[in-house]
Amino acid sequence: MNSNSINEFISKKATAVWVWLNKLAAYTISIVLPIIGANVEKWLKPFLDKIDAPGFLKTDFAVYGSVFGACGILATIAVKRLVVIDARFNSEDAYKIRELKKENKSLRLKNKKLYTEKQKDKDLYEAKLSQSIADCENKNKQEIDSLKKKHEEEFARKIDDHEREVRRLQEYIRLQEVAMDAMKNYKSVEQDIREYNVSGNTRKIHIDD
Repeated sequence: MNSNSINEFISKKATAVWVWLNKLAAYTISIVLPIIGANVEKWLKPFLDKIDAPGFLKTDFAVYGSVFGACGILATIAVKRLVVIDARFNSEDAYKIRELKKENKSLRLKNKKLYTEKQKDKDLYEAKLSQSIADCENKNKQEIDSLKKKHEEEFARKIDDHEREVRRLQEYIRLQEVAMDAMKNYKSVEQDIREYNVSGNTRKIHIDD
C-alpha cells in the first residue's frame, strides 16, 4: 500500500467523519430545539425569576413567542443544513468535485515528487560536473607540470650543451694561445739564432783578416 493510497484512505475517512459529525449536530439541533421551544414556559419563567427580570417580561407572551420562534428558526436552519450536507455529499456534482479534488491532490503529490527527483538529478548533475571540472583541472595541471618539467629538462640539457661548448671553445682558445706563445718563442729563438749566426760570421771574417 503506497503513500497515495494511504492518503486517499485517510482523506475518505476524514470526510466521512466530518459528514457524520455535521449530520449528528444537525439532527440533534433539529430535535432538541423544537422540544426547548415547546416547553419554553417551563424553563424560561424560572430563569427570569432567577435573574430578577422585570415583571412584564415574565408575563409578556411576546417574549415566550420570540424564544419559541427563534428555536423554530434555528431548527429549520439545522434541517436545511442537513439537507444541504446530504445534497453536497451525495449529489453527482459533489462526487465529481471530490474526484477532482483527489485528482488535484494526486497531481500535487506527483508534481512534488517530480520536483524532488528533478532537484536530486540537478544536485547529482552539479556534483558530477564539479567532479569533471576538478578532474580536468587536475589533468590539465598534471599535463602542465609534465610540460613544464619537460621544458625544464630540455632547457637544462641545452644549458649543459652550451656550457660544454663554451668550455671546448675556451680550451681551444687556450691551446691557440699556447701555440701562439710557442710560435712567438720559436720566432724569438729563430731570430736569436739568425742574429747569432750573423754575428758569428762577422767575427770569423774579422779573424780571417
